[in-house]
Amino acid sequence: MRWLVTRAEPDGQALAQRLAGLGHDVVLSPVFRRVACPCPPIDCSPFAALIFTSRNGVVMGTAGQDFPPDHTVFAVGNATAEAARAAGFTNVISAQGNVDDLAECIAHHFSDMAPHPKHAFPFRLLHIRGQNHAGSLSEALSAKGIAVEKAIVYKMTAETALNLEARTGLEQGTLDGVILLSPRTATLFAQLLTQAGLSPLPKRFIFAVISSAAAAPLKGLGGRVRTAQQPNLEHVLELLA
Repeated sequence: MRWLVTRAEPDGQALAQRLAGLGHDVVLSPVFRRVACPCPPIDCSPFAALIFTSRNGVVMGTAGQDFPPDHTVFAVGNATAEAARAAGFTNVISAQGNVDDLAECIAHHFSDMAPHPKHAFPFRLLHIRGQNHAGSLSEALSAKGIAVEKAIVYKMTAETALNLEARTGLEQGTLDGVILLSPRTATLFAQLLTQAGLSPLPKRFIFAVISSAAAAPLKGLGGRVRTAQQPNLEHVLELLA
């Protein structure tokens, strides 16, 4: 099958290589570009743990920094956890799910620790992330007495059009489907598709999406939506068979 990959680089190329290994053909047309945000050296010593909610956060957040390898790290899922370990962290805890699972994982981890009676927020964590972060992690943990501060290390800049190869494939019907790994990506893809006059797509076209939230912006675009049973890349890849 021939799939359109919309993931930002360098993750798009990595996914394309993986799909090629599974016997698929790939057209790359990232709908976002990853751009670094100015960030001073991060002192993690005041924080009980670091939080990462994406591989991009790990890659951009550790570049040029000098973190103690044994500092506790919480990761939203296994791919993010693997990236943290690859960056040198040795004490990495994966929530193996989404932001809600991560909040529960963190709260459970600190529930057995004795808080300081004089502190309103006895535990402080640092969330190293992008500018446009989805979810309410900070609010969920605040309600449990855990303060979360943020360090914004990158932003995703939207592209204004699908590239020529992607548009041609969609026009000529030579693409079997598209892989969409976030609600934000799905929303922008839907906008670019409509902007180019390429919708509705034929019924055989497949939208392989990571969650029901990513499926929502695709209503009215034609095609068929397949939604992963769990919100991670491994389950999305199971949709491609």
